[in-house]
Amino acid sequence: VVSMLDKSALDEALEQFPVEVQTFEAQILQRLEAAVLPVLQSCRFFKRAPERFIMMMAMNAQRRVAHPGQWICVENTTDDGLVVINRGTAQVCKNDIEFCILEPGDEFGGTVAVGMHKSYTYSLKAKTMCHIVLVARGEILGGLQRYPGMRSWLEERKVEEDREHKELNQML
Repeated sequence: VVSMLDKSALDEALEQFPVEVQTFEAQILQRLEAAVLPVLQSCRFFKRAPERFIMMMAMNAQRRVAHPGQWICVENTTDDGLVVINRGTAQVCKNDIEFCILEPGDEFGGTVAVGMHKSYTYSLKAKTMCHIVLVARGEILGGLQRYPGMRSWLEERKVEEDREHKELNQML
């Protein structure tokens, strides 16, 4: 039934029945559970990571729903996670100015996830309803302990994340 609702009708229903929002979110999370592993497998951040490592990340990742206009991450806020968009779109902002749209399979917060930064240097805001997957730095480091051969992967990720971060800064 939900997949047949018009977006405006859904937004209106959620506004009229705020108590039901949690039930609705639980249904979204349950329905999209099977999509978590595939989105991490296709995510650029985990490129060249072994399948068993990605499976471990998927098992331990948090799943959340973000509503349109909701801040997912706020610049200069301390955090430790990688955010992967599974469904929906989100906008990357700096000082409330949008400069990039993330779509399913895109990630945010790579420099935080690999420990290069302690806080997000940009903000992420849901443009549409989003199903997001959050992989904490602690999970990544735990995976590295379990799979010591992954240390070179982490160093490659740091170099790649640093390059991409500098490119984003030049866009501003």
